[in-house]
Amino acid sequence: MSVTAVTANTTQVVDDCRSVSRMETAVEHREGNSAQPIEPLRSYTNNLIIGALAFATLVLHLLTNLYLMANPHYGFHGDELYFIACGDHLAWGYVDLPPLVPFFARVSRLLMGDSLVSIRFFPGLAHAGLVFLTGLTARALGGDRFAQVLASLSVLFAPVFLLPGNFLTTALEPMWTVCAFLLILILRDHRSKLWLVFGIAAGLGFLNKHSMAFWGVGLVVGLLFAARDEFRSRWTWLGAGVALLIVLPNLAWEQHHHWVTLTALRQARDFNRLPFSFSNFWLTQVMLNGLAALPIWLAGLLFFLIAKEGRRYLAIGIAFVAVVAFLTLENGKSYYLSPAIPVILAGGTVQIAAWSAKFRARWLRPALLAAFATWGFIWMPMALPLLSPATLVRYQNLLRYHGSKFEKSDIGAEIPTYFGNMIGWPEVVQAVAQAYGKIPPAQRSQTAILANNYAQAGAVDLLGEKYGLPKAISGHENYWYWGPRGYTGARIIGIGFSPEEARRNCAIVEVAATVDVPYAPDWTNGPVIICSDLRPTLPELWRDLQRFH
Repeated sequence: MSVTAVTANTTQVVDDCRSVSRMETAVEHREGNSAQPIEPLRSYTNNLIIGALAFATLVLHLLTNLYLMANPHYGFHGDELYFIACGDHLAWGYVDLPPLVPFFARVSRLLMGDSLVSIRFFPGLAHAGLVFLTGLTARALGGDRFAQVLASLSVLFAPVFLLPGNFLTTALEPMWTVCAFLLILILRDHRSKLWLVFGIAAGLGFLNKHSMAFWGVGLVVGLLFAARDEFRSRWTWLGAGVALLIVLPNLAWEQHHHWVTLTALRQARDFNRLPFSFSNFWLTQVMLNGLAALPIWLAGLLFFLIAKEGRRYLAIGIAFVAVVAFLTLENGKSYYLSPAIPVILAGGTVQIAAWSAKFRARWLRPALLAAFATWGFIWMPMALPLLSPATLVRYQNLLRYHGSKFEKSDIGAEIPTYFGNMIGWPEVVQAVAQAYGKIPPAQRSQTAILANNYAQAGAVDLLGEKYGLPKAISGHENYWYWGPRGYTGARIIGIGFSPEEARRNCAIVEVAATVDVPYAPDWTNGPVIICSDLRPTLPELWRDLQRFH
């Protein structure tokens, strides 16, 4: 398919920024077919269909968490507990993440309380928005109704989007797709003023997760190779300026803290990360996105890199390849690539729809939709916490798949650690409360609760209030910056430390309680100790407790 003419009476968009949902009518000549216009973005029926899929996505997440509140096989994820704690200390940056996720944690609690439904509402909303936007992207690329529905379904059912859509995390990054969608409109319709909106989206994406920089650099590489003229527009540079203004407070925070996030990334890579394997990287991509999606995103790569229909969007294909190269060089985790996948899937559905029409293979359309629905429902228990841990173990054995492995702690876990990290936190806090009850009342105000990692500390901070526990302290990640809170170390309740380790600095060590929750990871289970007369004192020892991995 090649664009050869635009009809003289085509109505041009008068104001480029008035509405992203208006587009000029482009006429494309196909071999052997009459010219067909690209469908306007304002299509009531199709918007209703992909909107219904997006709404179903949000309802799925809400019902899942309502189910968990009634059947508490799983609770808050350890990372969520940390993000909630960060939300109590709002700042322009943190050791291991930018400010946006803690901000949403704070807003969720202020508006809706501390329930699972509250904390996980915005992630579910973001996943729903991604489902709608991916369908809309397929339409912007020229896809028909089938392509739009298939694109939305591919993002709805993909485990790599289902999982982060169901709990508060930085891993769901819809702004990558927002930027790709805007770039499609810019390249297709020459709507240069949209670079301003692009800059806003890119800046917010960076404040959600710093890996947005990968997509930004990738798109710059793509534009340099395939759309260099964009750099001659003042709107491109104004958009870049808007993005810089948005991220500047976070960069200032990083500079003030000696670029600590880079230190944290190095430590995580050196101490936690499994060795990089190119073959495992791509095998994991297949599992994370779903086997049914494999032909679609392969078709998407063909669409953006080779096919005539996607030639004007070559910059996006090159950007995707550049991101893959960056992640390979940096030993990136497989799911780091996932935010770049939706636009590739959208292009793939357009390509497959064109093939099915050209070769009169109409059977392919219902077959693909059925394949997605079947695959999605089969693999949904691996992405959403629907099954009890014991049942999940049996289900994993049936599938002969035990979850993707990203870090050393994933090896040997009975269930995927992203589920295991949702188990055992109430038991940990109960054990700490038991130890706290053994402290004479007159000494409790001087008793610190010292946690080995941020999840343990976050559990005490959120769940310990009903037991009358004080806020925890820790040397892990951003907790280290919050300091020892005035405690001297005269008496400490330690979580996640062995008695042998504690005796190096404590005059008296007592095991006050033990946590032993089936299927919970090692950092959840273990002894809760009481340490008396810490030497050196806690402020003197604080620097040695620092750990950014």
